[in-house]
Amino acid sequence: VLSGKDVRDVFKFVFTAAAHEMTNTEGTESVLAFTPVHTDGAAAADSEDSAIVLVDTNYFTSSPYFEVYANLYYLLTQVEELSASDKWPGFVFTKEGEEFVEQNVNLFKYDLLYNPLRFETWLNLANIYDEEVDLMLNDGSKTHNATVWRKNNILTSRVESGRRHSRRCLLISLALAKTPEQLSQAHELLALVYYDNLQNVVPSYDQRQHVAVRDAAWRMVCQNAFEHFEMA
Repeated sequence: VLSGKDVRDVFKFVFTAAAHEMTNTEGTESVLAFTPVHTDGAAAADSEDSAIVLVDTNYFTSSPYFEVYANLYYLLTQVEELSASDKWPGFVFTKEGEEFVEQNVNLFKYDLLYNPLRFETWLNLANIYDEEVDLMLNDGSKTHNATVWRKNNILTSRVESGRRHSRRCLLISLALAKTPEQLSQAHELLALVYYDNLQNVVPSYDQRQHVAVRDAAWRMVCQNAFEHFEMA
């Protein structure tokens, strides 16, 4: 991106490279070349990382079943039950709940292997992660006190991981948005994700004792939330 490449080409490179590492590129008809660059935008010409990576961009499209899989997982996300909010309270804390969320996440990830530039899939994947975090916090506030919750590294790690995954999916959605409506959708959800970090509520915090520290990190998150709300 820093070197001026189109962001869509960069995404295509990332997902193709992750799925298929070529060892012999001679004779390849469709190849995407990518030259690593330094943070200042200059090409890394004289370092071990300077080699041009060649990737076969037709890896997936050459599959005899490409037309089937190209939309199979996307269609499955349209008909499968994806929302964990319809389950019983505390469902996301159970092993069954974790597997339910993971299975739904995988459907979107599989679609992205064939359609890495599909805006709807990135946005919906962000929604899945965001919903899991919301359910964990809402249900956790009824079953865990602040002290127990903050000492449980597994639960706190799942929340932070879900927030991080959701933000990253939404940032890619912003880059892929083609219409004002799509931009608005991505900005609105991203603003809510940022705003979620500002709410010092149960189960993460005991509101009877906790006083929010409005430091530089707090102000940055607050500013990010406001900016995306305004853009939405």
